[in-house]
Amino acid sequence: MLSAEHGFTSWSALATRLHGWILFNQGRKEEGVAEMQEGHADTVATGINLGIPNWRTALAKAYMETGRLDEASHALREALTLIEQSEERISEA
Repeated sequence: MLSAEHGFTSWSALATRLHGWILFNQGRKEEGVAEMQEGHADTVATGINLGIPNWRTALAKAYMETGRLDEASHALREALTLIEQSEERISEA
C-alpha cells in the first residue's frame, strides 16, 4: 500500500479498515471482518484515537451479521467506554 510504503501508518490503517468495510458490504463478510480487525489494530497501535468508537460500532455490526454475538457485545461495550472517555458521541446512538 502506497501510504505504508511512505510511512503514513495512520492512513494505511484507515485504508485497511475502509477496504474491509467495503469487502464486508460486497458480501465477502469474513474477509471484510478480518481486514476491519487488522485496520483497527493498526490504528490503535498508532496511538490515534479519533474515530475509534465509530469503528468499534461498525465492527460490532459486522460481528452481529456474521453470528459472532459475543464479539459484537464486547465491541459495543468497548465503544461505549471509549465514547465516555473521549466524549466523541457520533456513534453513541
